[in-house]
Amino acid sequence: MISFIPIMKPELSKKGENMIEGKFVWPENEEIFNNNAEYDTIEDALKDASSDLEKGETIYIGKIKKIDLSVDANKVIEDLQEIVYDQAGDAASDFLNDVTKDQEDVLQKMINETLIEWLEENNLIPSFFSVEEVKEYII
Repeated sequence: MISFIPIMKPELSKKGENMIEGKFVWPENEEIFNNNAEYDTIEDALKDASSDLEKGETIYIGKIKKIDLSVDANKVIEDLQEIVYDQAGDAASDFLNDVTKDQEDVLQKMINETLIEWLEENNLIPSFFSVEEVKEYII
């Protein structure tokens, strides 16, 4: 994946709800993809880009991917184990070692639901997206 600083127009960023994963975008400059326009196909993006660029110019087109806001419950468990070990030493060496996969899955779901709720309540859902499968085209 090519790394860019993708952004969205502010009026399209409300809780990220207007990001359309899988649509195609092209950058208006060399660094920033934005979704002033989203396209169903690469051909549609090329058609639009060709009206703004001269023949022979290079354009990059990529696919929108929403930012993954999930937290890994296993990492949370590991962090808790380290915190407790730092406080209690060897007495805490078995803390959370017996967590089952089902318990971890429940924790994963609870953490991520709470995180999304908190992000939404505080208007902190990302107003940006990543761009994958970026390919170079010549107009």
